[in-house]
Amino acid sequence: MSNTDPVERLYGIVNRNGRQHVLDVLTGSVEDTDVAEQLDTIVDEIGQDRTEQLLGVGDLPWVTLWVTNRSSDLSDKRQELVNRLKDLWDDGKIASFSTNRVPPTVRREGPHTRRDHVERHRQFRRWARQHGLTLSAFDRTDDAVKFPGTFLTVRNVHYRTYSLPTEDRDPTGLVAVFPCFDGTTRYTVRSYLEALDEGQHWRSRTAQMGITTPDYGDHGSIKARLAQSPTDTVGPNWTTVDDEEYVGYTTVGGSGRLDLLFKHVEEERYLLVEVKPDPDDVDTAFGQVGRYRHQFLADSGIPSLGVDDVEVAIAAPEFREPHRELADEWDVRLITVNP
Repeated sequence: MSNTDPVERLYGIVNRNGRQHVLDVLTGSVEDTDVAEQLDTIVDEIGQDRTEQLLGVGDLPWVTLWVTNRSSDLSDKRQELVNRLKDLWDDGKIASFSTNRVPPTVRREGPHTRRDHVERHRQFRRWARQHGLTLSAFDRTDDAVKFPGTFLTVRNVHYRTYSLPTEDRDPTGLVAVFPCFDGTTRYTVRSYLEALDEGQHWRSRTAQMGITTPDYGDHGSIKARLAQSPTDTVGPNWTTVDDEEYVGYTTVGGSGRLDLLFKHVEEERYLLVEVKPDPDDVDTAFGQVGRYRHQFLADSGIPSLGVDDVEVAIAAPEFREPHRELADEWDVRLITVNP
């Protein structure tokens, strides 16, 4: 949202005058011509009820959608998320939202490091530790920190008016980061937005991925099963890192998007997985995963990472004999996920 966003302007007025004073002026309890004139322009844009809600309710989330895509346009998936956020804002379920960009990899030290991004990464991981969660998609090495292709941060609506932190309140207002994992369930950007839309807490059972008995024959369900049960589907010692991971920023030929990224829990090894629900589409995946392997290596920023440290796989309900022959030839794993 731009600097002319009425919610941003409202918080600026609050920072200068205090929230209670602004609320009193808005409701007519106190006279302050300057503040009243500023509030009038905001009320004209978002309405009296919404303005009072933003000033009087402290639990509306301020949501930021972060992307690491360097292209000028958002992908279809990300634009869909932006549209979803717009709908939630229109329905009065979030205080405001914005989109922001961050490099996929940031050097921790050196003349060109971005200290703000390094600190942001540290802040996210600290939040996760305090709440018994992990952010496996927010990787960290001795030299660099890494951000997932798409992630979401949620802050308290009044975090910009905080003066002193309390025991139960982060001074930055951070209340959640997605995707995150509690050892059993992976909470995604989509699952959070769905829970928000339904008026439920994001850690409630109905907000979790893969509830009931999904049809593993479609793309999303296959991904959900792989992401939630890597030991049963991918193999032991693999943990889910991210979905829709973007690769190819540092190579010629444009970027691509992995369906799923896994990391070995004991070694510096990765597994890139492309999902194909229709066996007729499996042929096209061999070229994709081969290209993704080299793009991932180029983007990784890990000098010690070699080709043998990055495995690639195709997941599908079934494979045919020509597929198995190609897999042997191209060094590609085949993962069968039964529908």
